[in-house]
Amino acid sequence: MTLTRSLLLGLLCTLSLFGAARADEPESMLDRVEFQTQATREVDNDLTRVVLVAEKENADPARLADEINRAMDWALRTARAQAGVRSRSGAYQTYPVYDQQRIVRWRAAQELILESEQNAVLNGLVGRLQERLQVRSMDFGVSEQQRARIGQELTDEALDNFRQRAQSIAQRLGAAGYDIVRLQLQDDAGAPPMPVHTMARMLKAEDTAVASEAGTSRVGVGVYAVIQLRR
Repeated sequence: MTLTRSLLLGLLCTLSLFGAARADEPESMLDRVEFQTQATREVDNDLTRVVLVAEKENADPARLADEINRAMDWALRTARAQAGVRSRSGAYQTYPVYDQQRIVRWRAAQELILESEQNAVLNGLVGRLQERLQVRSMDFGVSEQQRARIGQELTDEALDNFRQRAQSIAQRLGAAGYDIVRLQLQDDAGAPPMPVHTMARMLKAEDTAVASEAGTSRVGVGVYAVIQLRR
């Protein structure tokens, strides 16, 4: 038997087995339809997150660490005294500064992370903290409270979209109706929330707050469904 003939016989056997499996497949499986629907909304960002950094250089590593610690201690005390703002320390980094392959001094930086739903209050605090720290980044997003509230409304809307889609599919395919085989909710389906990232400008001495605009994020809920058509 030549190689070509062997391959042809193998292909025929495979097709025969596939046809047998298709024939043995439960009839109900042939009337199942799988699809997705979603509901999305543009939501005003109500959460602001600011990352500031205390960054210094010194030839003496111990003195450098002390300078960073004193700056962060002052910043944390200032931030914790402000109502409506959550604060915590972030990453700490130390690395050498070289001159002609020789370490001449050390540089260290530590982050201070602030979050608040009160943008104006947070901006005022950031303005005060920039006396000794610098703004590294400012992000805007949707708070958990607002996301939960909007999410419930979008869930109802997404399920209504599913029901309309399922009824339309059943009608178009000549079915008497449908039964739900599988239904899965997916938060933030489609386009996920996109926080606005911006670098806040350095303040002048007469400034009192960081210039910023919160913008919006897209929040969504999707429905993945499998329905069984009634014949």
